[in-house]
Amino acid sequence: SRKNDPFYQLVDFDADFQEGEAFYEVKAQIPEHEMKNVRVTVQPEKISLNATRMHEQEFKKGNEKIASNNAQTIRQEFALEKPVEHEQVVKAYRDGILTITVPKKGYYSFGKI
Repeated sequence: SRKNDPFYQLVDFDADFQEGEAFYEVKAQIPEHEMKNVRVTVQPEKISLNATRMHEQEFKKGNEKIASNNAQTIRQEFALEKPVEHEQVVKAYRDGILTITVPKKGYYSFGKI
């Protein structure tokens, strides 16, 4: 049944979203081998994490060949209530954690102008 089939399961980045006085911050656990597949987009109203990954598998036995191709797209979005400085986004990756920090408008270097 679809309920137990992993193909139909909802997958996300298990990201943590926090709002500080001067910034928004998203932290997500991303395996190093998947980082090249992750795209971060900051728009006036949201921060989006997107990834697409492919898996191909092939098995040969005599004159028989079985092949499987799977593609998975993941998107997780966070709504922003206040305008942000999308040109000043800071992305950092360390110990398997991707951190995205976006300053709110009217703040500079995470302190008021």
